[in-house]
Amino acid sequence: MSTLKDDFLERLCFHFYDDEEELPKLFRAPEITRIMRLRELDREIMRNPGRSDKERVVWLKNKFGIKDRQGYIDLQDLRIVVGIPQTYNKEYDRLEMMQLLRERISAAAAREDDTSVAKLVKEYNTMARFGKDEPLKVDPNLAPMSVEPTSDIKVLGLPELPEDEDLIKDRLRRKYDKDYATEIEYEEVKPEISDPVEAFLSRWTRSSQKM
Repeated sequence: MSTLKDDFLERLCFHFYDDEEELPKLFRAPEITRIMRLRELDREIMRNPGRSDKERVVWLKNKFGIKDRQGYIDLQDLRIVVGIPQTYNKEYDRLEMMQLLRERISAAAAREDDTSVAKLVKEYNTMARFGKDEPLKVDPNLAPMSVEPTSDIKVLGLPELPEDEDLIKDRLRRKYDKDYATEIEYEEVKPEISDPVEAFLSRWTRSSQKM
């Protein structure tokens, strides 16, 4: 039984929003009936996000004539399929409370009760979490970090050398410069003339110089 249910939910996760005409290709008639009920439950939750699970089960019983146990199973399976967040009700209650605080702030302001206004505004700011979800502002006077290249091992985070860096460079220079500082003899190679007119003029010039 558990295997059949898992198989149904696995298929439903990929095809929950498919067109109704396509469902018979993947699901049996009793499964399609339950899919239609789960879709109605999904829309009911979207319409009334503040209701408790108990109220939703009562709604399912009245609309589809199912028992309490089946209603809670439908809620659980719907959360698996569409991923309804568990904190959704808390977020809805938070928005409702913020609306109530706004109304009380307006009423206190109309009475010119500054003390109550200040207290209610403080509670509203705490409820709305102003400043906590906003990105940090960039300081316009903030100087950029230096990007100049450096070989300083302290800047690179490497351990200090056992001796002075300049002495090491000088020793390496004396050791290897003699091997790479020798001059290389070369012979200049004149390019060949591919243009026949230039080749003729070149030969004629050399013949004239011999005469």
